[in-house]
Order: sequence, then C-alpha cells, then structure tokens
Amino acid sequence: MNCALAKGACNFVGKAAPLRFCIRNLSVRARRSVQQILTDATPAAGSEDARITSEGWIKAIRKTKKTTFFHLEDGSSIQGLQVVVADDNLRNLPLTFGSAVSVTGNLVASPAARQSVELVAESIKIVQENDHLAYPFKIKETHQPEVYREHLHLRPRAERFASMMRMRSAATIAIHEFFQEKGFVLVHTPILTGNDCEGGGEAFHVQSEKGDGKKKTEEFFGRPTVLTVSGQLHLEAAAW
Repeated sequence: MNCALAKGACNFVGKAAPLRFCIRNLSVRARRSVQQILTDATPAAGSEDARITSEGWIKAIRKTKKTTFFHLEDGSSIQGLQVVVADDNLRNLPLTFGSAVSVTGNLVASPAARQSVELVAESIKIVQENDHLAYPFKIKETHQPEVYREHLHLRPRAERFASMMRMRSAATIAIHEFFQEKGFVLVHTPILTGNDCEGGGEAFHVQSEKGDGKKKTEEFFGRPTVLTVSGQLHLEAAAW
C-alpha cells in the first residue's frame, strides 16, 4: 500500500489506502519547523508552499493598535519566526508569553532587516495557554543561571543554554567522528557495577527494595553494587 502525494492530493498506488493515512501525511507535509522555514528559500506568493503550519511557543510579543507581532520558537533554531496577526478575531485570542500555539498562514518576504520571511497568520490554535503572571521567567528580563536550575524543564528555552547545548552537541559529534575515522570503537561501560573505584561506592551504594507488606532491601546483583564513577577497568579490558 502506497499513498503518493502530488499537489496536495492523494494518488493511490495498488490497494486503496485508508483516508486517515493520507490526511496524516498531508498534515505532516504542511507542518514545518522554524529552522526549515528560515533555511529554505522564500516561496512564491500564492503558491502551495507559501501556505504552511508551524507550532511552538511564544517567545516575545508586541501589540500595536492594528497588528500583533510575536516570535514563534520550537527549539529547532536559536532564531525565532516572526508571526504577524492582523485579524481582529485572532488578536483577541489569549496570546501570552510562553503559550504553546499552532499557526497556519502564508509565508511572505519580510520588510524588516532582521528576518528574511514572516508568517502572516490566518488561523491560530491555542494548544496551551500560559499564565504569564505565574510563569517563572518574565519577558525582556535577564535571569541568572541559578534561577534556571530550579526549572530545568524550561532551561532549553533560554538562548544561553540552548546555545551551549548546540555547541556541546557539535563538539561531541566532531570528537566521535575524529576517533571513528582513526578506527576507534566507542565503548559504553556499565553504570551499575560491582567494581568500587576511588571510594565512590561509599556514596553511591545501590540496593533493590522488595515489598510483600514489609520493606526489605537486598543487594542489586546479589553482591555489593555501586554506581560507577569510572569506566577505566572495563575500558582497559576492552582495549586488550
């Protein structure tokens, strides 16, 4: 069963594909990440490629008398996508800093110098409204790293941490590629081990707990087990 997509229509090859299969593929095709939108060439006005759907959270928002502007981010790019909202019905939606939204509209060339394209919204779905008053991070405020440590699930949204994560990712991949080209093999050593290294077992002793009405603890592997602090012993064995 194959479902070929051409010009937004479903052409079935072989056995008839379920309608939901085609709809799912069509929706996936129309939805694009912020990075894809900013990287790809600006589509011609009025073309099928100009009408897109993008999802993410509102990073920054600015309202004027007739138009609302907000930056949409989804974690795929440091730079956000500017969304232009001119329709009064859409402007009356609870568009707040940090809210998760799904925006459908036309992608056009931007007159501003900071971005090449912008999305003119035709419909906006509030996936999850954010209470910006209770939200730990405020718009246009600089927060210290200690504050982000208290809200680790929101840390990737901060440009500082997102940039560091990307740098570490690129450095890690480059190191792996270098050693792979030299014929090295990446070895993952056990996290739980019976080999106590450098006294780490005194702080990271692992036991399993059984219920049966009474809590009983026993050694994880039937013998003293620790959370390893070094894979040196295993690596030496693998190297030989």
